[in-house]
Amino acid sequence: MQAFKCPHCGGDVKYDPGAESMSCVHCGSEIRREDYQQYLDENALYATNELVCPQCGAALLRYDDTLASFCCYCGSAVHFTRRSVEDSKPDEIVPFKIDGADALKRYRQRLERSVFTPDWLEEGGADRLVGLYMPYYRYQVTATEHLTGDAQNLHGGGYETYSVDCDMKAEYRELRFDAAEAFPDCLSSTMDEMALEGKQRLDQRAKPFEASYLAGYYADGGSVREGDYRDMLEQMVRADLAQQKLYFRSAGLNVAAENPELKLEQKKLLYPVWLNTHRKGDRVCYAAIDGETGNVAAELPLDRGRFLKLALILTALCCLVLNRFVTLQPLPFLCVAGALLSLMGRMLAKLSRDVELRRDYRDDMGRIGMEEFKRSTKSKARKQRHVPVGFLSLGWVMIYIGLVVLALCLAALFFLERHGSLGYIIAAILALTGGLDLILVCCFEAKFSSSAQRPIRWRFRMKPLQLIKAIWPTVLGSLLAAAVLFANPVEDAWYYAAGIADLLLAAWAALELIRQYNLLSSREIPVFTRRRGGEADA
Repeated sequence: MQAFKCPHCGGDVKYDPGAESMSCVHCGSEIRREDYQQYLDENALYATNELVCPQCGAALLRYDDTLASFCCYCGSAVHFTRRSVEDSKPDEIVPFKIDGADALKRYRQRLERSVFTPDWLEEGGADRLVGLYMPYYRYQVTATEHLTGDAQNLHGGGYETYSVDCDMKAEYRELRFDAAEAFPDCLSSTMDEMALEGKQRLDQRAKPFEASYLAGYYADGGSVREGDYRDMLEQMVRADLAQQKLYFRSAGLNVAAENPELKLEQKKLLYPVWLNTHRKGDRVCYAAIDGETGNVAAELPLDRGRFLKLALILTALCCLVLNRFVTLQPLPFLCVAGALLSLMGRMLAKLSRDVELRRDYRDDMGRIGMEEFKRSTKSKARKQRHVPVGFLSLGWVMIYIGLVVLALCLAALFFLERHGSLGYIIAAILALTGGLDLILVCCFEAKFSSSAQRPIRWRFRMKPLQLIKAIWPTVLGSLLAAAVLFANPVEDAWYYAAGIADLLLAAWAALELIRQYNLLSSREIPVFTRRRGGEADA
């Protein structure tokens, strides 16, 4: 790593992605990047400064004399603690192609497409935008297996039999994981998905590492151990190879090795990111703008006031339309209110689960580490013969089919004259799909899951008590609607009272959904545990 100084005046220099040259911020000199790299190599000016945020402990690398700045991880304007450190040299780098002004423009265009975002996300502008090189581990895995046997191929209207005796080579490319514990995995994975759409492969876009590209930017040195991703990557590749073996065996071919040797190549890559951070109270929101393509991956909370205004307008319009064309009877009114509450409860259950994952960092392997990943990752069996069908089937059938049947019954209420039998059917479905089926699956699936070695996946389940705490008002409302429908009272007041109660609970669920979504789209002020050694309280 080098300290970037101007050879003419000794001032700081910065890499200009537009001109692909170096510019001095003091005397304005323009220097070709290749010439400046040669100047650095000849003078051997190696010095790396690590800036540690006193608020959250995040550690960034900087290659000039910057002391006071803005922490892009916790959103604080702080005076960094600086010290000299040594860091491993990356193998490759993808240079910045998008400057700060263009990145800010793309971020604001993303905000304009979101109707319900709060105004405070536009505050700060360039002051909250930091150019940062994120470290990634890039992998290429190769496996070789020997195939033997007789196979058939359709040829000329008949089957042709031929013998197979050859080696099969499987290559896995474009596998990369961010090595920064501070950078959320959900943002890095979203950027990866967008970067791979219609672009060249990463190994064709990356350049050999040269320190001059870092001038004027920060870099995260990387705090995730290399071995963490190696173990997980081996599991993923072997799981995919197991699926391929099933295909070959179904064609009559034999695979010689059950566990072939894997050849793994690893490179450390620096990828350009413009990180925009907004702090609101004790929460922070991140937006990552790809410094090469300009793609934006953002966590955008909702403005409750804007959402409620639009919801009230749409509700008033729906009421006017229904009052003009439809006469809402007591029984359909209660059924629609109960179905709406049931749907809100299911959405609330899923969102509450995601918030629990985010709160414990279980959706970010860079934070929890490989050991927690192994405990949280289960093997999915292709056949679960030992699973009690009665328990799981009931829950899954109601999850995937119950709401469809409920919708059909609700539609039939408006076209059939006899509502009695349909009311009982809807009552039974509401009693189950109101949340009891979710609790059933949550209680039993983890207990009876198979442990056969099959493709891995993340399997996080909310505890039954946590699920009940999150959705108990919607469950009670659905059971109330079901009880009134089963009782089938003569007075219409019972139906209207239960329906109004369910609508009020649905309104509460809508507000709770907004609150949970805002928790999911923001994070607590981070406090990082550094793994690279050094001071424990840095």
